[in-house]
Amino acid sequence: MFCDEAGPWRSATLLTLKDLVEVTFVVSMAPDWQVEGHTFLRIRLDQNIVAGGGGPSCKVTIEERRVPTGYRNAASRYWDQRKQLLESLDEDIMKRRENPRQAVVLIHGIGEQQPSEILKSFLGNGVLSRSTATLSRNESKAYIKPDRLSDSFEMRMATLNADRDRPTTDVYEVYWAHLIRDTSLNQVFGWLRPLILRWPVNRNKYNKKPPWLRLNVPVALFPLWLLSWLILLATIVVFVGIILKPAWAGWIIWLLALPLLLPVAGGLWRFLGKDFALNYLGDAARYLRPDPANIANREAIRTAGITLLEKLHNSGKYDRIVMVGHSLGSVIAYDILTHAWVKMHRSHSFPTTRPRASGDGPFQCLRRVERAAADKLVEAKEAQELQHEAWKEMRINTQPWLVTDLITLGSPLTYAAFLLTDGPESLHKLKINRTLPICPPWLEKVKPFGDKRKRLSKN
Repeated sequence: MFCDEAGPWRSATLLTLKDLVEVTFVVSMAPDWQVEGHTFLRIRLDQNIVAGGGGPSCKVTIEERRVPTGYRNAASRYWDQRKQLLESLDEDIMKRRENPRQAVVLIHGIGEQQPSEILKSFLGNGVLSRSTATLSRNESKAYIKPDRLSDSFEMRMATLNADRDRPTTDVYEVYWAHLIRDTSLNQVFGWLRPLILRWPVNRNKYNKKPPWLRLNVPVALFPLWLLSWLILLATIVVFVGIILKPAWAGWIIWLLALPLLLPVAGGLWRFLGKDFALNYLGDAARYLRPDPANIANREAIRTAGITLLEKLHNSGKYDRIVMVGHSLGSVIAYDILTHAWVKMHRSHSFPTTRPRASGDGPFQCLRRVERAAADKLVEAKEAQELQHEAWKEMRINTQPWLVTDLITLGSPLTYAAFLLTDGPESLHKLKINRTLPICPPWLEKVKPFGDKRKRLSKN
């Protein structure tokens, strides 16, 4: 259907399509022409034309035959207007290419974080921009402005002008500290209890590694886990010793010292231990454990992040989005991307150009990712490079996904088997059934087995 400012004007039926450079339509007469019949419209794209400025260009030829004599001016005006719209679109595209824009989304970690605290920290420490002392006269500092994409008046975002190191960058924050409140000690101890009581050695009979190499507790966390057990056992021994050997002198000293020890212990717990347990460990306990009491909080945090991602995509301002998560924020960022893709992937299902079975079509980079994932163990750096090339290729083919990178800082994802699941086997099953996406990816025709991948089919 061809439309003008007043709405639908003439209907068209595709007649022929030649290598995406020439298309022919059968077009009906306009209702107000009062003429029966149809016209033939041919649109041809001639590429590799050198423009006057020396850069590459192309020529679009529009030819409509069998237009009634009295209505040729009307048809000519219509196609002149479409030509102007096309030229305007081309100018906008060229400006966009010369001045790309990216968005960086920050997600803070545990603790009583204030709104925009991580944003100011990243800007002040020169992570996103050089410090003020190294800026030249022609370079601008970050401009902090209200975040108009957020539903909170507390939120701010920052804009950094383009320089030799980066394009124009808008920095946003997913703030979630206010979504986890009123954590109880019960919830903290409920999370810590299975971690402390977990058997340290993997008892899977198929695991052939020596016991010291198949720990259920990560090596980096093992000293802390062992210290927790020593403190617990020492406390039990002291109390049992007091009960079994009630020497009168010891009891008298204990009873006299108890009124002094209790306020000291209570003060230390109130001003140090309780705040740390509830406001720091509590955030991890509430988010990392899918307990019924925590589901609503997890849902609210993820929804806030997915909503921001959708708004950034729909704004049409950005060519790229980078996610940065610190501490627990890296787990949140991972979950946001996982669920955002599930929600948005249908808009990526139908590229404008299909890959050819021969492999010489327009999706060479995507096929290289598939072959690399199927044929060998791909190193992380190699996978990143291959996936980035595939992303650029898919963007050329009209796919709207903009997220290119997930950057984690001090991430608990390193200890996912310990913190998120019951052990390495549980984590492995979640990867196999695609509950937890991984990089490099596992394909449908590849069966993961331990640290190796076994090909099930040569096709």
